[in-house]
Amino acid sequence: KLRLGLLTKGVDVRGGWPELGAYDDLREYEDVPVEEFVVEHTTRGVYEEFLEPLLDAKFGSRKEDVSAAWFLGRVQFRGERDLLRGEVLGYFDGGFGRLLDRLVDAVGRERIETGTRVTDVGVADGRVASVTLGRADGTDERTVESDGVVVATMPNVLEALTGHECAVDFQGALCAVVTLSEPLTDTYWLNVAHDAPFGALVEHTNFVPPERYGGDNLLYVASYVQRLDDPLWRASDAEVEDRWLSEIESMFPGFERSSVESFRLSRAPRAAPVYERGYLDLVVPYDLADEVAAGLYYAGMASPAQYPERSLDGGVVAGYECADLIVEQADEADETAGRPVGEAGDPPVGGY
Repeated sequence: KLRLGLLTKGVDVRGGWPELGAYDDLREYEDVPVEEFVVEHTTRGVYEEFLEPLLDAKFGSRKEDVSAAWFLGRVQFRGERDLLRGEVLGYFDGGFGRLLDRLVDAVGRERIETGTRVTDVGVADGRVASVTLGRADGTDERTVESDGVVVATMPNVLEALTGHECAVDFQGALCAVVTLSEPLTDTYWLNVAHDAPFGALVEHTNFVPPERYGGDNLLYVASYVQRLDDPLWRASDAEVEDRWLSEIESMFPGFERSSVESFRLSRAPRAAPVYERGYLDLVVPYDLADEVAAGLYYAGMASPAQYPERSLDGGVVAGYECADLIVEQADEADETAGRPVGEAGDPPVGGY
């Protein structure tokens, strides 16, 4: 446990003399299997009793493919907690919807189209020239001229639009929001180490008070699947509900199904990347000028900012990285044309 604790602080004690900042460059561990790394840097017991059950829940049959860089990224994030106060978490008052509302206000609601799909990105003479839009039912198709596009989608959508292939493997996820009339536990986040049909129980209202949600107690139940032919994925919503609630009953004898007021299940076939060894070779660059066309940028789940773990922070970082590239290239265009920097006009079309 001591060696694991020091590892989360970036301290390598294998040589007898502590080495600070030993794990700062995650790329050094990109091709190292996570099991090999943890056993070498801590103990076999730490791996088998602590980490392996978590890997089983997170990656299932793919756990042996996982890179030590992913593990280090996770423990370094947790290691940033204050030694005296413990880990400090924050949550938007009113939820992350408030952040999105502010972004919409900043962009301008009149410049955002909802219920509209991008069906094609047009390229002419090696650079982006247009995007084709249309409703989901195939109506109202039209083409809009544009000299730049930021694609902030999953990589399979990028491939469908542009032909750029991405070999990153993704895992699916099932997540239920269970509304309870009373709390299940006094714990916010509970990782499940035994062989259960879910990997985590997150009782959100042990973090944000139930009063924020009209007195309801909210419990998230989540499970990853590595294949879409997994029996859990193929089960009906009612079957998943029954199986998960049965497991909760076995874990908490005081739990009664009568306390369940609602059970809302969501499924995502591509919820998270599998951070396998060699993952960095698979990420999609922000600037796709060399790969596809000038003026095409990528800020989605397979971007560099989502390594070695996906997060909302990573999405924000990817957006800033693309915006910086757009401004930089617009300034270069101004200089080439002999215009004062900043007079190239409005930035390219926003992300689709």
